Amino acid sequence: KEKKADVESKSIIQVPDVRLSYLIRAVGEESSAYNSVMRISSLCENGSVVEQPTTKLPTLFIIPGLEGISSMMEPLSKNLDMQVLCLQYDMVGTSTTIEEMAASHYTLIEQRLSADQEFSIVGYSFGGLIAIEVLKLMEKNNRSGKLWLIDSAPQFLKMTTEFLIRGDNSPDQEIQVQLILRFLDLVWPHNKIDFINELYQVNTWEERLNYFFDEVPVDVVHNQNYQKQLLNSAYIKLKAILSYDGKPNGSLKTRALLIRPTEHVIPISEDYGLSEYFESAVTVHFVEGNHYSILENRKVAELISQSSSPKVL
Repeated sequence: KEKKADVESKSIIQVPDVRLSYLIRAVGEESSAYNSVMRISSLCENGSVVEQPTTKLPTLFIIPGLEGISSMMEPLSKNLDMQVLCLQYDMVGTSTTIEEMAASHYTLIEQRLSADQEFSIVGYSFGGLIAIEVLKLMEKNNRSGKLWLIDSAPQFLKMTTEFLIRGDNSPDQEIQVQLILRFLDLVWPHNKIDFINELYQVNTWEERLNYFFDEVPVDVVHNQNYQKQLLNSAYIKLKAILSYDGKPNGSLKTRALLIRPTEHVIPISEDYGLSEYFESAVTVHFVEGNHYSILENRKVAELISQSSSPKVL
């Protein structure tokens, strides 16, 4: 049976030149980066950041983008009238695949739900891949709930990552070099010509990391151990995107809503290929903005709030 996305009519602006900054925008605070769950400020309880039992408050679980930090999701949460719990990635853990990361996130959510409580999950950017795998585990264990994907889908993330690392060298080498150059922009903006040449001259990830830390001043904002963990975590996640299969078989029963920005970077179907994963057509909404500014658009919070009631979505 053919599935069609329910799409609001919007013009789409083509944005042809995108680099790794498209997926990685910031470095999080070290003081909170190792927390698995962070409650972030919202309209609920006067902006409290103290986690409450989910049986007490309506709760939204958010899985963030490649940075894996809760602060990136605050522009969205500040417009939501519910408890918002952001699931951060374990930077020192052993998970190397989307499925393994999802299993950890599933446990964190399951621990916070009562026996008959529905889940509400938002997956943003890279977090959407995790969210879909979490959803599979939820349905396998007879849980029901709702899923919102913000500029995210397996096909979209894989195509975008492949586009970002295109070059004359092997994909793994391109990931390593581009990731270090992006991180250089974030922690120590610098003329990168010499860096680029040297990074391509060495052969391994460890050698590239060592070169990076030899060149970057030790008095930058974040200590070297934290920087190394961030780089390794991002490297693992980028490789996980490229190796992700996902096995789309149209079996997911949960209703899903995809929220897309009006600016887009690659030619792709309106629902980002998500209909291959779900029994029902995925509803698509276009919201003004790009991959990052969309989080600041109140319309996104409104769409989540409007469709969070039991009979909607």
